[in-house]
Amino acid sequence: MPIIKSAPRAICILLLVLAGCTFAHAQGGPPLLTDDPGTAEYKHWEINLAVLPEIRHDSRNFELPLADFNYGANEHTQLKFEIPLLVQWSDTRTHAEAGNGNFGVKWRFVDQEKHGFDLSTYPQFGFNTPGPKLLVDRGASLLLPLQIAKTFGKFELNADGGYIIHQHGMDELSFGLAAGYQATKSLELMAELHSVPLRNFSANESVFQLGGRKRFSEHYIFLFAAGRGIPGSSDREPKFLGYFGLQIIIGK
Repeated sequence: MPIIKSAPRAICILLLVLAGCTFAHAQGGPPLLTDDPGTAEYKHWEINLAVLPEIRHDSRNFELPLADFNYGANEHTQLKFEIPLLVQWSDTRTHAEAGNGNFGVKWRFVDQEKHGFDLSTYPQFGFNTPGPKLLVDRGASLLLPLQIAKTFGKFELNADGGYIIHQHGMDELSFGLAAGYQATKSLELMAELHSVPLRNFSANESVFQLGGRKRFSEHYIFLFAAGRGIPGSSDREPKFLGYFGLQIIIGK
């Protein structure tokens, strides 16, 4: 990726500043890239089954599907495990492989009810699954983030910022800023700006997405989002990326 340009650099700096502000119960997490402090309900499973397309100028990549399992270990802690099947179509070939596994623990240690905002940490460990790998980086990774969120009536704001340690290759930063609006009792609309620059800010990939959640019942929620890379953020910003899936909630 080329040297980062002035507009993406300004976006990254803005997100870094906002991540440290007292924004904060929110709408992050699937279908967005930006996470929030919300956790699965105690003794409940939240299972997200989704298709994630990513269209670039020279390839078409899909997580087909992504299986994302979340469990409410207590009122403030959520356990997570996810693994995708990756498929890539290009002009010359089609390739499929198991993607990286990802295990995480989210702990919300500040609640809006007592302090006026929510604050959590969500460390996640990524690792290579067995088999040859062409579509993912070799080695393990560790994400060390913080999420902060606040509700203002029907509006919600949250910011997410963290540091990604890679076993091989340069470490990265991760910044996200999301906003949501409860349009109806069953429909929430969302928008986000998300950026992942290299540690030295020499290159980054920034995206903008719009999406939402449509609740069909107590146990089923349709998740959807679509967006694109911000021009100039890298030499291969995605022309289109999306998330289309179903969240299944299991528990009494």
